[in-house]
Amino acid sequence: NKKDLHHKPHIHCKYAGIETRIEIETLKILDKPFKKSKMQYALKIIKENQKELINYWNKVVIKGEKLKFKLDL
Repeated sequence: NKKDLHHKPHIHCKYAGIETRIEIETLKILDKPFKKSKMQYALKIIKENQKELINYWNKVVIKGEKLKFKLDL
């Protein structure tokens, strides 16, 4: 999304009707967090997949390539 080019690499996470964005590189929570146990789980998954998520961000957001990326949890 071209309007998101000014943002640092981040991921949107959803749980129980709440959506929050988390910076991929720093794991900084950018919006209202979920309950603590679910946030810890989201942060763990992002940390474990940081390299792949940054690669996806660079290819899709920066270069405009069309890729699908899904984490099966």
